[in-house]
Amino acid sequence: MAQTLEQQYSPSRWSQTEQADEIINKHCKLICKETSDAIENTIHEIDVKYGIRDRQKLDIFFPKSQGNDCHLRKHDIQSGAPVLMFIHGGYWQELGKEYYGYLGRTFSDHGIITIIVGYDLAPNVKLATIFDEVKDAVIHVSKRFSSSPITIVGHSAGAHLAALLLKVNWTLLGIPNNPVRAIVPISGVYDLRPLVKTYINEPLRMDENHLNSIDSQKSFTKPCRMSALTFSMPLLRAQIISA
Repeated sequence: MAQTLEQQYSPSRWSQTEQADEIINKHCKLICKETSDAIENTIHEIDVKYGIRDRQKLDIFFPKSQGNDCHLRKHDIQSGAPVLMFIHGGYWQELGKEYYGYLGRTFSDHGIITIIVGYDLAPNVKLATIFDEVKDAVIHVSKRFSSSPITIVGHSAGAHLAALLLKVNWTLLGIPNNPVRAIVPISGVYDLRPLVKTYINEPLRMDENHLNSIDSQKSFTKPCRMSALTFSMPLLRAQIISA
């Protein structure tokens, strides 16, 4: 049963056409190329610190209509342009913001300030710490772009982190109003209990006590619309139904 769960919760192992390593290599090569192109063709700020840890950094991509690099800092606070924050996946232990800059080019072409969130990974930190970092990122962005509506998009493990934001009392964190206009979780892992007995949990070191504090299923206290990619694994699609 454990082996079945490991296969069904592993995107690279789910493929029926290619080996896991081949899929990962192809995927990383493609998105790295697209991100490199995006950095060459956008107005951006890379590695903007929002915390004290090494990976607490943001990559920010601006719409070209906001002017040139010299005017970014004067324009971004008052522009009111919508902000999209993207939280990447990787089972809280892989990948990073540097792979997803291609999204910045896509959305900046439509007048949206796009922010790719970096965060520390297991086993260097626990999952609760990762969530604290994501909250810090939102606070940082809400202060810098105080006139802008913020939408949070998360994919896979990032969708879990995005969903947890639904439970945050921002007033207790010094933010008088909820800075998040909308949350879009895509193909998320919301019920973490099945992962505990799989290889995925080895760097995460989750136990029952830890799960209680980072269970995003409890975040969905109001009706909401969730999505999964059509090629997502069946167990991930099933989590949307159960959530």
